Amino acid sequence: MNLDFAILNLHIDGNGPNKLEIRSIRNLFEISAARNSRLRFAIQISPFDADPEQIGAIISLIRELYVDRDEYLRIDGKPVLFWFWSSAYDGNRTLLESMREMAADFRNLAFGLRLPKGADESRYTFGFFEGFGLYSPLEVSSEENWDRVWQSAYEASHLAGMTYRMASVSPGYDDRSLLDPRREGNPYRRVPRRNGDTYARSLRFVESLVSPPDIVIVSTYNEYHENTHIESSSGNGEQYIEMTRESVDRIHTITFAFGAGLAAAAGALLGPVFLLYPSMGDLASLKAFSVVILGGLGNFAGAALGGLVLGVAEELGAGYVSSGYRDAVGFLIIVAVLLLRPSGLFARAERVG
Repeated sequence: MNLDFAILNLHIDGNGPNKLEIRSIRNLFEISAARNSRLRFAIQISPFDADPEQIGAIISLIRELYVDRDEYLRIDGKPVLFWFWSSAYDGNRTLLESMREMAADFRNLAFGLRLPKGADESRYTFGFFEGFGLYSPLEVSSEENWDRVWQSAYEASHLAGMTYRMASVSPGYDDRSLLDPRREGNPYRRVPRRNGDTYARSLRFVESLVSPPDIVIVSTYNEYHENTHIESSSGNGEQYIEMTRESVDRIHTITFAFGAGLAAAAGALLGPVFLLYPSMGDLASLKAFSVVILGGLGNFAGAALGGLVLGVAEELGAGYVSSGYRDAVGFLIIVAVLLLRPSGLFARAERVG
């Protein structure tokens, strides 16, 4: 399905962490390792009890048993820890500061029942989260307002100063069979799939974002939302798997086409300045590759800054050492970056899970 990672939920309540989920997580890691799978896993803590000792114990368990494994998801060199977040602990500075201290070596990302609050988010979560995505994008509003609310939520996390942009998609669900008092009175207990149209709409929204997300999450949790799966089934066959694959392929195609267009524009600009010959783009290609290494793969802003850093370094080398060493200075910087920070100076990874 072209998925990079899966999120494994782990509940914590008054009785401690869910033992069945702990066993399931262990088994999934073992199966993945045995199969040499490229799929990575990240654990999501769902704190239904605000006991810092319980939360600290489970973070220590995750760190001890899973973080150093190849199967654990890392972004920009740090392991990722998702948090299922509602408004229950908003404003609880004592708890959040404790969580910050206990999970300082993780990328802490929220998967929330509520919308991020933009510039006011710091009053509620005190800068703990580096990203904030919607747990249930289909439940945040009536259908006619989905795109507007999704866009607002997406922009709000950026306004909150969070590092990573997160977007989520869902195929639809029906939880009317659940006898849970917390769901009674909710007007969105059923969102029909409409033969894939609901899923396609959320995928189109993600594909249309001008500022692309760093992380795209397929929200298929069944705790509240029964029948949200995209896996093969007797009713849907391979439909949703194929839709997911096609969406990822479209994004790859768009990215390649955009890159090819930029290369064509660069060639048109270089043509009038230099003599035309078959290998005229070799040095420019090497410089472009160097800029990508400096800025970090998949980061437009990083590439721009990387180009600026490389250009300034080359000119300083030419001015203070010798013009013959202009290119050598730039490549020495590249070697240093590869040795000290191989992901790039401004790296931001894009993941789909």
